[in-house]
Amino acid sequence: MFCSQCGNQLKPSASFCTKCGKQIKAKETTKTSIGKINLNKKVVMGIVAAVLLSLVLVVVSGNRNTPESTVKDLFTAIERGSANQVMNLMAPAELEQTLEWFGSRKEFENLLSNQLEYLSDEMEHAFGRGWSKNIKIETVSETEDRATVEVTMKSPDGDTNSDYIYLRKVDGKWIPDLDNFWW
Repeated sequence: MFCSQCGNQLKPSASFCTKCGKQIKAKETTKTSIGKINLNKKVVMGIVAAVLLSLVLVVVSGNRNTPESTVKDLFTAIERGSANQVMNLMAPAELEQTLEWFGSRKEFENLLSNQLEYLSDEMEHAFGRGWSKNIKIETVSETEDRATVEVTMKSPDGDTNSDYIYLRKVDGKWIPDLDNFWW
């Protein structure tokens, strides 16, 4: 709290200013306290603004709808043997058509699970345990609705193998072209 006449810093319990002798009234103390509250509100608002800005930056930089993130999700699904994760990467209309062709979701899931298990075993044999963590994924070309992603994997003996995954955008979501995938 400060003296309203000379600006001297006062003790919270002061009745008089020790510098100029002005009597400190209860109203002035309240006014000073309100000033502190306003200052605290400004500090709090600044902190809130900083947190909100940080959240926006995380959301923008952590955009999961990129060709690279879609390919990473695909390889994670393969390593886990998750037919559901692969189906979630498919365009809804194509998934519906595929399920109709197979007759049931369960039948397609079983076949896809078997393919994923085989593929994951082959990848582990060629590239070692935890192979999906040693993948380099890089978009080599991207337009508004098409993308080509290069996937480079390194084997335990140091050999590298590169291949391309083609994607297209359907309803704002990147979809891997599973027809041309090496099943």
